[in-house]
Amino acid sequence: MLPLAQLSGLRYDVGTDYFHTYRPVFDAIGAGAGPGETPVEIGFWLLVKGIQLLGGSHVWMFLASSFVIAGFFAAGIYRLSALPWYSMLLFLLAELYFISMNAMRQYMGLAIVFFGFAYLGADGKKPCLWKWALCVVASALFHTSNLLFLPLFFLMYLKVNPFVALSLSAFNAPLSGLAKWLLSFTPYKNYWGSEFHSEVPFYDARMMINLFVLLLALNNWNKDSREENATYRFFYYCTLFAVFWG
Repeated sequence: MLPLAQLSGLRYDVGTDYFHTYRPVFDAIGAGAGPGETPVEIGFWLLVKGIQLLGGSHVWMFLASSFVIAGFFAAGIYRLSALPWYSMLLFLLAELYFISMNAMRQYMGLAIVFFGFAYLGADGKKPCLWKWALCVVASALFHTSNLLFLPLFFLMYLKVNPFVALSLSAFNAPLSGLAKWLLSFTPYKNYWGSEFHSEVPFYDARMMINLFVLLLALNNWNKDSREENATYRFFYYCTLFAVFWG
């Protein structure tokens, strides 16, 4: 993860948001913009403000963000994966690393959520609601939309198979409405109706990645894995929902 964090942290003009969002936000906070006066959450505002108080430039903002992403994903992989190299391969092939260089705040939050999966019982230990909630709240300090992950606590108590997941996809419309309502409380509301707003309901590349990961999961699918391996079961369920709801 260290080479990836360094490469990402020292990037220049990579991603739409580099000059569209993050450099202007850094400059605005430096000019005195307080919490709520920039299109970022309080956690990111505090990170930038702290860097500026220490005399750091915008380069340190990208470095710090990159090390938060790489650090929490690495810690999560270390806690959960029996094959870390395989998990790292998926981290790259599923485009998570590359997207993190643009959707920076989102992936800072996602990295913390991923680290918190162990508190859902994904590591075979007893689930802990308050520790999971703490991780979700911490992740939401960087991007409010991460609050959508809170209900994942109940995923370990479900019995899901591909047919059930397909049936549940009938709830896509009301769930999408709920997600859009929650996103209206985040900076995403500033994108609606702008040149960056897309109403495309289906992304071929995303679907292919989800199917690829599902096929890998099914290649290892058996009754023992499904019933006894909590880590496998949790991520298998997540993959099913990603395919049918993503």
